[in-house]
Amino acid sequence: MTLLDDPVVTPRTLDASKSAFGPPSMFVLAASASVGWTAPAPASIETHDGPAWLNRVARRLAACTAPQETEDGTWRTGASPELIRNAVQVLATIVDESSPAPNVIYSADGTIIYSWHSGGWDVEVEVDGEATEAWALERSTGRELTGTADHFELDLRSFIANLDRGA
Repeated sequence: MTLLDDPVVTPRTLDASKSAFGPPSMFVLAASASVGWTAPAPASIETHDGPAWLNRVARRLAACTAPQETEDGTWRTGASPELIRNAVQVLATIVDESSPAPNVIYSADGTIIYSWHSGGWDVEVEVDGEATEAWALERSTGRELTGTADHFELDLRSFIANLDRGA
C-alpha cells in the first residue's frame, strides 16, 4: 500500500482551490504519512512538489500522533487523525513555495501550532477542531495582530511568505 492508498485521506478530501500549490498532492502525502502512525514518520516519506521543508513538517505532524508525556509525568493521547487533517489543510492555505518553514508544536491544550520567528516577527497559527486562530507580534514595535486565519488583519499567506524579507 502506498501513502496515497490510505483510505483516511485521499486527494478528494482536500480543497485544491485553497492550496497555493495547485493539486494538493504534497499535502495528501503529508496527511497520509501523519494519520494512523504512532511514531515519527519513516525517512521514506517523499514529496515531489512544494517547499523543501515539507518532509520535515510531515514527520513532525506524524510525531504529534504519538502518546506524549506531560510535565507531571502522566501520558496523554496524541493528536487525532482529524486534527492532523485539519492542520494539513490549514497549512495548505497559509503557505506557498516561498514561505519559510514553520515550527510544528502539539500543544498541551491538544492543538497543533505552526510558528515562525523571522523577519522581526513572531507568528503563530493554532489549529483545533473548531477554529484556526492567528497571532503575530512585531518585536521591534510591539505591534500585535490577532484574528482567525480566515479573517486575519493581513493576507496571512502573503504575510508568512514575506517573513524572511522583513514582512
